[in-house]
Amino acid sequence: MANPALTIGLAVQPEVIRGLAGKPGFRGRGLLGRFSYGMPHSLVGYRDTNTPPVPDLVRAAYAAVVAAILALRPETEADGSPKPRRLTLGPAADAAFQAFERGLEPRLRDGGDLGHVKDWASKLAGLVARWAGLLHVAALAEDGDDAPWETPIDGATMTAAIRIGTEFLVPHALAAFTEMGADPAVEDARHILRWLEGRGLTTISRRDLHQPLRGRFERVEQIDPALAVLVEHGFLRRAPVPGGNPAHRPRSPLYEINPLWVAQNTHNPQKPPDRPTSEGFEGCEGQKGAESGEAEGWGEWTA
Repeated sequence: MANPALTIGLAVQPEVIRGLAGKPGFRGRGLLGRFSYGMPHSLVGYRDTNTPPVPDLVRAAYAAVVAAILALRPETEADGSPKPRRLTLGPAADAAFQAFERGLEPRLRDGGDLGHVKDWASKLAGLVARWAGLLHVAALAEDGDDAPWETPIDGATMTAAIRIGTEFLVPHALAAFTEMGADPAVEDARHILRWLEGRGLTTISRRDLHQPLRGRFERVEQIDPALAVLVEHGFLRRAPVPGGNPAHRPRSPLYEINPLWVAQNTHNPQKPPDRPTSEGFEGCEGQKGAESGEAEGWGEWTA
């Protein structure tokens, strides 16, 4: 094959995603960085059991576009072999794409919000460009065989592709790589939550938390990124440290544990814990103290 290409589409359960980053060769050879990810919330329990059919007008419009794309005449070389069609960017699309690339690059650095998934995020600009091409061809396919290739991609189409990249592809990829265990701080935070579950603690110091977890955190300061994640998501909050003797070493930072989460994770065998659990960080932020007498005031705290 002169120009081999492979497209893979998979629909899998979240359990399949978990741990993929640790599979030998999957990430180091670039495989996981080549997929676009979608991690939708489950609708089970909230589904409309009598959904209306797709309107005939929508169905016909979609079918017409797909048929027009499939009917586009391929270009061939003199010997009859396929010749690639070339898409071009108009001035507005080019300016928008360059601005997107400039804004993306610093995010790939160590410490940037995409630094821990740079194997995926470094390919995002190319992915956005391909999305712009797909949207452009779909919009012009019904205008004739040559319309998509003779008309440059405009600024509105590129802006739409950038929105797909920033508002869908990025957050869903981050969610997928988090499930895979690609963010060490998140995985460490989950490990801490698993240790805290069912212990009924209301407060704990960093030093007391580190002691039983020394197998994972060799030095006490290595636990700080995970604690920051738990504070950010509302599982913990910093508490005032009681004053000590100035002659002694400083007291270890103290954390209060969200009582709403504690109440949900008391391991009642008749009732599985509600979210949030150690498998996900949704839900703690903004819960009001009125939900639990023990949690008075928690909802007003900030990280």
